[in-house]
Amino acid sequence: MYDWMTEYCNRFYPTWKIRLPDKDIVVSVDPANLEYVFKGNFTNFPKGEPFHVMCYDLLGNGIFSTDGDLWKRQRKITSHEFASKVLRDYGCDNFKVHAVNLCKILDQASKDERPVDMMDLALRLSLESICKLGFGVDMGSLDPSLPTLPFVKCFDYGNQRVSDRYVDPLWKLKRFLRIGSESVMEEQLKNVNSFTKELVLTRIAELEAPAHHEVTIFNCPSLP
Repeated sequence: MYDWMTEYCNRFYPTWKIRLPDKDIVVSVDPANLEYVFKGNFTNFPKGEPFHVMCYDLLGNGIFSTDGDLWKRQRKITSHEFASKVLRDYGCDNFKVHAVNLCKILDQASKDERPVDMMDLALRLSLESICKLGFGVDMGSLDPSLPTLPFVKCFDYGNQRVSDRYVDPLWKLKRFLRIGSESVMEEQLKNVNSFTKELVLTRIAELEAPAHHEVTIFNCPSLP
């Protein structure tokens, strides 16, 4: 779908605008425009408070949902951490391990002539890499049996619901009344928050233990 839209826009109108009752949406596939917005003049195109409100339940005040000084502060901390060669090397080695597991799954599926969900596998690969790099935890989602992980399902639902809020003018009312999809969203986010809280607390306890030496984003020595 995205490929078709990109091809269509490139052929006729690389940049165009959709007028809606409450807002305008600008669509562009022009590389120069994208570089202007996302790189050269990023601060001139904030996500905005409506975006922050829609994403807050899932992303809080994180780097992906904020603007201004709060975003700059988090961006500075993150970029400083990822500037470390130790962390980059650790991340690459970690990714290779999970990529090998993914290849084994694809190889077995090919031998069995069994279809696979590549989007699901890509999500599992990303999850494993991030959790290992950030928290030193193996989720086990790339085991040959491809186990169902409740956290992944809940987080995926939260992502979908946040996207749906853009086209659902009644989402705030639903959330206030705790009905429909917003009621389900509330329950799913409880599971997400419970999982991440337990993960963080466990990781903090491990880092405070004197015998712990594993390198992660939380204890990696950064370059000056």
